[in-house]
Amino acid sequence: MREGLSTQRQRPLIYYPMDERSRLFIVQDYGKSPTCVELPEGFGAATPRWSPSGRFLAASMCNGHGIQLGVFDTELRGWTFPTDQQLALTFGQSVFEWNRDDLLSFAALPAGQTAELITIQTSTYDQLLTTWQTAKTAMDRTGRVFDTDPETTERLNETVLQYDANKKCLLAHIALTEDQYKKRSARLKENYPPDRVAINFLDDKTGTLEYQSDALDSRILLHRDNSGTFIYWTKSGQHTKVAEFDRHLAEVEKPFIKRQKIDGTPKPYRKVMRYKEDKDQPVVLMVYPGQEIRDVAPKNETINTDNLLHTSLLTSSGLCLVEPAVPLTRNGDRASDVLGELVRAVEEAVSGLIDDGYGVEGDIHLFGHSLGGWAVPMLLAECDCFASGIASAGIYDVSQMHLHADPRQRYTHTLRPCLAPEYTEYAFGLPSEHWTDPQGYAKLSPIFQTHKIEVPLLMLHGDMDYVPATGAEAMLNSMRMAGKKAQLVRYTGEDHIPCNPYNLEDYFDRITDFVWDNSPKKSQSEKEKSC
Repeated sequence: MREGLSTQRQRPLIYYPMDERSRLFIVQDYGKSPTCVELPEGFGAATPRWSPSGRFLAASMCNGHGIQLGVFDTELRGWTFPTDQQLALTFGQSVFEWNRDDLLSFAALPAGQTAELITIQTSTYDQLLTTWQTAKTAMDRTGRVFDTDPETTERLNETVLQYDANKKCLLAHIALTEDQYKKRSARLKENYPPDRVAINFLDDKTGTLEYQSDALDSRILLHRDNSGTFIYWTKSGQHTKVAEFDRHLAEVEKPFIKRQKIDGTPKPYRKVMRYKEDKDQPVVLMVYPGQEIRDVAPKNETINTDNLLHTSLLTSSGLCLVEPAVPLTRNGDRASDVLGELVRAVEEAVSGLIDDGYGVEGDIHLFGHSLGGWAVPMLLAECDCFASGIASAGIYDVSQMHLHADPRQRYTHTLRPCLAPEYTEYAFGLPSEHWTDPQGYAKLSPIFQTHKIEVPLLMLHGDMDYVPATGAEAMLNSMRMAGKKAQLVRYTGEDHIPCNPYNLEDYFDRITDFVWDNSPKKSQSEKEKSC
């Protein structure tokens, strides 16, 4: 048997984006090692901001059920929660600021209201448990009535509070005029999100400016690369590394990456990622309608990013990953021929891969997430050049995008669709009034194409995904009725993107195992081992 990774199944090294993200460190003096701040039991800290005096540190404190404001006293080494009211989270903005002296103002929700981002994730579980318990004990009726009248959700306005960190007392509520509110919002946006800057002492690599003080001639910089995450303190032209995380990524060999023309024209391009310059590997085509691949590769193909799939790391399992360009034509905000253009682009990519020796017939596999998860079974039904397909968080019945209820809000007082009706026009070129083109909906819905699929299909789906898992369940039953081979892995409590580290590990392992199990290299490897 050949040495190396080309015909061997390897365990992928996984990067968990949640690791070491909730701890808080303080550097007392320039050049010294950081001190980890002890957080209250069950809480993680985010968006820390120093008071003008430097004695107090305010942070958003999250315990999984809500987000409150916490204030840390560096002299007394203790935390204070000014109020039980939760912070009014606003996307792209900070939610508190230090005023003169040690006076802190922050936006809070009315007592008893939870931030919507947290509510969406937890309300279904909380209400479902309560409802089931009520039904089990026959304590009360559990029916809830929904009708076709427009449903409105009462949205309570935020309140601005002030907190005196020295006296540890909450001051009177402040009622803002509309003009004051706009000025406050504009001020909070000034330094959020942090600026991207060039870090000269790291060969002009880009980092994130987390803190800057012209008076102190000091900056805090965050830099992420293929060897880990690093925090630097620059002061008076000198630089010191004060913290480092995710160093296990240094063990991951950077994959060989190449962008190459497919048909001799300037576009489309494809991106080929391999563990080494060994072409004898199973190929996984990672497809997404509308995907564009830049002509010029970035200077640094960074492994340490917040991408969903960390595709560079998957190459450590011995797979060759390919991202084909899938350009789509649109008339305004409406797709013209999404399936036809998808098939043409993917078949062109497969032909180019085989011609260039990156892939061989019978050992090219498909993977897609979300809209790409829709594309996988559709391509399996239309093309005969794939050995298997993996669909993650896929769409299997196009009508479900604006007819099926968002499962995260199934047990609340509203039944909201997972996506707006206009999405079917944008993504599929179909009218939002599904009854006007039922054949068009059926033609672009994988559950009606299962009889044409001849290779195994793996589906991965979270049961709290806003793209309902009921579609994946229906697809599994449709494949079963058609006598086809399919498997569904349903992750309890997961949304559109898996977050549980154990589920992430299982997710990647299943993708890799499925490809190798359906690769002719597996039988070749087993045969060589037995000799």
